[in-house]
Amino acid sequence: MTKSKMKKIVSSALVANLVIGSVITALPTQGAAVENTPVGTNAENKIVSNLKATQNILKNTSFASTSTGITDWNAEQNAYSVSPPSLISFGTKGSDGWFNFGRTSIRPLGDGSVELHGTANSVVGVSQTINTIPGQTYTISYNYNTTRFTTKAALIGTATYTGFIVSTSGVVFKSGSYPSGGNAGSRAGTSLVGGSGTITDTFVATGKQTKVFIGGNLNSADKTNELFQTISNVQVLGTSSTQLDAPTLQPVKNKDSKITGSLNGSIDTLQEVQIYKNDVYVGTATVSGRNFEMTVSPSNVGDVYKAYAVDIWNVKSNPATQTVTASIVAPPTINAVTTDDTTVKGTGIPGKRVYYKVGSADWYEYDYATVAADGTYVFYINPQQVGTQISVKHTVDGVDSALATTTVTQGTVEAPTISGVTTDDTTVKGTGINGATVTVTIGSQNYTATVSGGAYSVTIPKQAVGT
Repeated sequence: MTKSKMKKIVSSALVANLVIGSVITALPTQGAAVENTPVGTNAENKIVSNLKATQNILKNTSFASTSTGITDWNAEQNAYSVSPPSLISFGTKGSDGWFNFGRTSIRPLGDGSVELHGTANSVVGVSQTINTIPGQTYTISYNYNTTRFTTKAALIGTATYTGFIVSTSGVVFKSGSYPSGGNAGSRAGTSLVGGSGTITDTFVATGKQTKVFIGGNLNSADKTNELFQTISNVQVLGTSSTQLDAPTLQPVKNKDSKITGSLNGSIDTLQEVQIYKNDVYVGTATVSGRNFEMTVSPSNVGDVYKAYAVDIWNVKSNPATQTVTASIVAPPTINAVTTDDTTVKGTGIPGKRVYYKVGSADWYEYDYATVAADGTYVFYINPQQVGTQISVKHTVDGVDSALATTTVTQGTVEAPTISGVTTDDTTVKGTGINGATVTVTIGSQNYTATVSGGAYSVTIPKQAVGT
């Protein structure tokens, strides 16, 4: 990091009045509404807003950390003459709260500040990559406080600095370096207190993603000299330009294990895609290019999903909406049935029930057969008349399949009986199938009658013996 002239440092109080917080300017016809979401859970309150906003784009400005890092932030350092600094692994936090990298170390305080430690000549700091709009101007600001630096050897000059580096794709396009403790000159001691103040500057983004590094360094001919500097109230402010287009959400079935969709229009400022179910925030989708998806639990028919494209200023698009519909259940099959049959057979989904109805009967919970492991089912019926309709369906998790039907056809026809006929008779009588037509043939002449009550009677002329 090169040293430059010290730029005008505006007092903390004045800068706080100018840049701290989010400045919201409402568009003429837009408003804001709070989603109906629980408080104090993962489904935190989210604001549906079509507002134009100036906001801090940086995440985790409290510097909340875990035992293995600072969420959303990277650690960077250089050694001696190496410039600019490069990423290093956080490793594991020590019991004293410091992440130690040898000649440098970082201690997140979780209160909006992070403490930096380095030995001469080295640079140590934190960086974060943010989404930006090429050509747009952003304001970077932070507070610094050089709480202690040392000049352990006499006659060895030592100077401390604070600064930032802004880059895209590894190319630095803006940087600033500011004295932060004065020149110790030939003073030797172990407890020299440096300066404090607020740094504020602007940069014009050159790409869709910009890395912002903020850190401190100490220059000294004595490499054992040390620097302790606290960085706080870190901000990168930018103003949203246009609201993102509403995404597209694909239809959702009640048995679906994930929901999917795609993004529309420019997504240069996209931060995330938020998913809501019945107006309750459920999480963020995974975005890949212009597509997104999210794993969900089975839903109820009638549930409503909404997807919002959210930009880096936390301004939401209008929602894409889908109402959950029933999943499709494949219908069973049914074999042909005749008047002779007392069983009905077919195929279906193994282990699932096949419900059935015969003729004008209703659907009943107890009229079902369970499909065997080989995919077949069977149920029993009384012999049915020709033309009777038999219907079957699957009902799986409350979802009905389409119906499969068959109409009863004539089976084996039982022969009628015929009583004895004498030369005196003018009728031929016997028994048969109700409703069937009986044909009596004498020579080449046919006589017919319909069976009623199980009997028939056909009128004929008297016949000669032996006819």
